[in-house]
Amino acid sequence: MDEIDLTMERISSVRGIGPSKLESLVKGLGGKEGLIAALERGNIGKMTAQGGVSVRMAVSMILASRSLGDPSLVEDAGARHTYDGIVSMLQGSMHTRMAKERCHLMVPTDPDPERSREIFGYRELIKGDSEALLSSLSRPGQKRSAIRPNIVIMTEDEDAYTSIRSRGLDRLCMVIDASDYEGRTDADLVYVYSSRNLDETNIDAVSMVSCEAPDHEIVPDMVIDRFVQRAGLVRTVGELEELYSREGACSEASELLDEIVRMDATIKGVEDVAEIIESIRSEVESSLKLRIGAVILGGEDALTMLSGEDPSTLREIYKEHSRMAQALVRERLGVSSDLFVMRYPLRTDEEALGNLLASMSNQRREDRFRRRVAIAGRLASLEGSIDEGIEWAHDLDFRHGLGVLVEQLDLRPFEQAKGWLGILNAGHLSLRGKDGVQPVDYHLGEVPCEWLDLFPTGRSTTSRIALLTGANSGGKTTLIETIAQVIIMAHMGLPVPAARAFVPAMSSIHMYRPRKHMDAGGLESFLKEFLPLCLDIDDTSIVLADELEAMTEQEAASRIIRTFLTRIEAKGAFSVVVTHMAKEVAGNHPFRIDGIEARGLSDDHRLIVDRTPRICHHARSMPELILKRLVGMTKGRERQLYEMVLGEFTPPR
Repeated sequence: MDEIDLTMERISSVRGIGPSKLESLVKGLGGKEGLIAALERGNIGKMTAQGGVSVRMAVSMILASRSLGDPSLVEDAGARHTYDGIVSMLQGSMHTRMAKERCHLMVPTDPDPERSREIFGYRELIKGDSEALLSSLSRPGQKRSAIRPNIVIMTEDEDAYTSIRSRGLDRLCMVIDASDYEGRTDADLVYVYSSRNLDETNIDAVSMVSCEAPDHEIVPDMVIDRFVQRAGLVRTVGELEELYSREGACSEASELLDEIVRMDATIKGVEDVAEIIESIRSEVESSLKLRIGAVILGGEDALTMLSGEDPSTLREIYKEHSRMAQALVRERLGVSSDLFVMRYPLRTDEEALGNLLASMSNQRREDRFRRRVAIAGRLASLEGSIDEGIEWAHDLDFRHGLGVLVEQLDLRPFEQAKGWLGILNAGHLSLRGKDGVQPVDYHLGEVPCEWLDLFPTGRSTTSRIALLTGANSGGKTTLIETIAQVIIMAHMGLPVPAARAFVPAMSSIHMYRPRKHMDAGGLESFLKEFLPLCLDIDDTSIVLADELEAMTEQEAASRIIRTFLTRIEAKGAFSVVVTHMAKEVAGNHPFRIDGIEARGLSDDHRLIVDRTPRICHHARSMPELILKRLVGMTKGRERQLYEMVLGEFTPPR
């Protein structure tokens, strides 16, 4: 079995990709080779554009083609939600569709500290106008209608015509046979020959080329138009190449496209040339008038004029102004021609003017066509390098976006751990980088001796399981979400939202937050979903659960949670369970209980909390602090109500 068939076999096993959908993909992408190319390049957009293929399917197919399965780490719905949020955050720092799509391929597999250090270095890509330039990469190109070049192709014989038609050039331009040629046309006439046997003397063509010539020598607009449509993109990539000192072809291509624009803008029509000639005539006539007006004719000159001849004085003036007129024509039109009848008033020689206009028009069209052919040829030769430059720019957008995120959120490389998890000065992604946010330290498992200076409480316990207690709104839920973010980002090879992080290889994350209200069947559904976890997890799993006691009454909930934690402890898994009934859950079992302490209220009634949990410390939820806060923020009868409730928390004297 060759590599193509092997790849096809791999992707056909992806869930949701049946024979008919696979056949449709192959057809839409131009055969098996086209599909394989899209898979190798990770071109999610090209695959989803075929219809019926979701982003998730496309990612699964790309992973399968690389002998990788869907990441088991985030199979759980809660973990998947966290992972999707991370991907969305990454995409928010990027501009191009290709860069955003590439984020979907950053799947969490194994912790990759080296990759996280590499991405940490992407901060150096932030420079100068990089953000603005990368932003302009996503702007749509110039929309143009189908190419209809102002070209008529005249073929010498049947062989030349067959060649033109086989290449589809007849669908772009009018094609005529040499026998139908009737003389000058307003379009650019391109004579295409096979043997060149015709008399070319009276053929008013801008170019004569062999039928074996490349397309751009016959219809240069085919290439030029392709580049004009993405001129803005090419120009932006050229500026990026200059900013990052990359040798590329986009700058040269931009200059060629600018020349096309200038060429089209400076082409002078017959009316323009006639207007220039009239201005020359007027200027010479004004000078002629002044000179003649200053001449004093003698008697002999008068006799010469009576005989029908110009006196010598006038002849010299006419010669002088004839030279003046010819010089102005050369200067302003770039041709040598005697266009005026030297008399006063000065007259234009209409025959000479007609010949000049025809000659200039032909020459101008030939020169313009020849230059367009040269530019089209050069652009065609640069196309491969230009495509590489555009691909580099999209990759730069991806790497630059990661660098921006690292800088904005103060993400740091992590270190791989074995048998324990630790985070130092960590923060939730939604809070990271904001002023006034208290960072958090935490660990699970046995901290190695060399890191006890960072986690001194690691001496207190080697437990991988903790019951997390503490103040309402103290950050318990935020902490378990932060732990999940750190683990998932490390397995994606990203820097993490912590000053230091020690992350073990994990096979699965399970995140649970029970529904606030459960109907009669809700508890049963929850138990059937939650409890069987302890049958499948192992020492590379982590369970993060938030207030599981909401499932049922307190006594029953504590027994269920205790049994569950006892089982996952036996499997060696990690777990953090947020609870307000830690002692009831623990019972006689020595589960580790950590607490987030509330210290009181600030002058502006804000809760003062030490958000780093105290290891092996049970912290009360302190609802009285919340009540005190409400008392301080309200007035009248509402305040009296809160004070009444608060009184129930005041111990009797």
